[in-house]
Amino acid sequence: MPKNATVTCQAGSPTQLTDTAVSAARVIGLQDFYLCATLTASPPADLDGAIMMLPFSVLAADLPLVDLFPGVGASVYLWGWPVGSDPSEIVDVSVSHA
Repeated sequence: MPKNATVTCQAGSPTQLTDTAVSAARVIGLQDFYLCATLTASPPADLDGAIMMLPFSVLAADLPLVDLFPGVGASVYLWGWPVGSDPSEIVDVSVSHA
């Protein structure tokens, strides 16, 4: 199902960015966060293989996620995991995918 939304992510744990497994997505965060990928809707247990997204960096929708996360799979669930451990710290992440 297509999505075009801003997802609020709390520091200290992963927040699901995509409602379904996707093969490409546009992702932008207003602050530092890790971008993680899983094959299922179960959250990642750690940051192994995560990509650091700096403030206002853009993951373009024309990049196949299999190129970014080759060890995971062609269609993945994306997760935002803000830097830091205080749950009161939040990061807004804009995500859009078909």
